[in-house]
Amino acid sequence: MEWLKLDLRWVRSPEFIGSDPVGRATWLSLMAFCADKENGGRIQDCERWPDRMWQQMCGVTLDETRQESDLFTWDGDDLLVAFYPTKTEELVQSRRDAGKAGAEARWQKKDLPLAKQDCANADQNRTEERREEKSRPEEEPKASATGCKGLDWGEAMAWMDLVNGGIPDRHRAESLTREFMDEMEQSKWVVVGKEVSNPLGLLITRLKNDGAYHPKSKG
Repeated sequence: MEWLKLDLRWVRSPEFIGSDPVGRATWLSLMAFCADKENGGRIQDCERWPDRMWQQMCGVTLDETRQESDLFTWDGDDLLVAFYPTKTEELVQSRRDAGKAGAEARWQKKDLPLAKQDCANADQNRTEERREEKSRPEEEPKASATGCKGLDWGEAMAWMDLVNGGIPDRHRAESLTREFMDEMEQSKWVVVGKEVSNPLGLLITRLKNDGAYHPKSKG
C-alpha cells in the first residue's frame, strides 16, 4: 500500500498510551513497513535478523524490537504488529486485482490501437504551455462527471503495472497521467467537439510522446 490510515482509536488505546515514546515510534515504523510489504501485519522469519537489517528494512534497532510491548509481540520467528488494518489491505488488493483484470482484458486483444481521430484531436487541442514536474499524486483524480466514459485512475495504474518494463520512471509517468486526466476533465473528455472514444489509448500516446513510455519492440 502507498498510504496508511491511522485510526484514532489505536493511538487512544491502552496499549498505545501505556507504551513509552520509543515503543510507540517502533510500532509506527513497523506498521509502515508492513503496509509497504502488505504482509498482513506479520513480519515473517525475522527473529534472526541482525541489527543492521532491522535498521535498513524497518528503521528500528534490534534492541527496540526486543523490548516488552503491547504494540508488537513475537510469535515464534515472526513479529506481529498490533492494530494492523488487514481489512484495508484486502480491500486495496481486491481493487488492484480488479483493475488489472479489466486492463488485461482490454490490452491482450492487441496493442490496444489508438483511435487516430482521438490522437489528432488531442494534438490540436493540447495547449502550448509546457509542464513542470509535479510530485507523485496524493489522491486519485476525480472520475468524469459527464455522461461520456473517461479514464479510471485504477485502470491507468493497472496498465502501468502490466507494462512496467516499458516505463523508466513510474513517478514521472503517474504525474503526467494526473495532468492528462485533469486536462481531459476540464474538457469533459471532449476534444475538438468529439467525445474521446479511447481514453486509455490517448493516454498511452501522450506518454509515448513525452518519453515516459517505451513499448517493447516485437520480434
